[in-house]
Amino acid sequence: NEILRLKTSDMLANWFLRFCAEATKGKNLVAISNHPEKVRQFLFDSHNFDRFQNLLLFALVSYKTEPFEPAQKLGENSNAN
Repeated sequence: NEILRLKTSDMLANWFLRFCAEATKGKNLVAISNHPEKVRQFLFDSHNFDRFQNLLLFALVSYKTEPFEPAQKLGENSNAN
């Protein structure tokens, strides 16, 4: 919902950069660092706002996490034989 509420390309780019910084814990993103000028131009160009917003929404809805599989089922004792 937050992505849909953003109204300018600057706000959307700032959201994305903040998201990347939090997700990577400040580590370098190779895809961005290999072509920083092209990425910056795309992110902050107001003509790309709709494309960028749709790209972010598509990435979020297509993201699939690994199913959670606990190491042990509740009630099982790992030391029991």
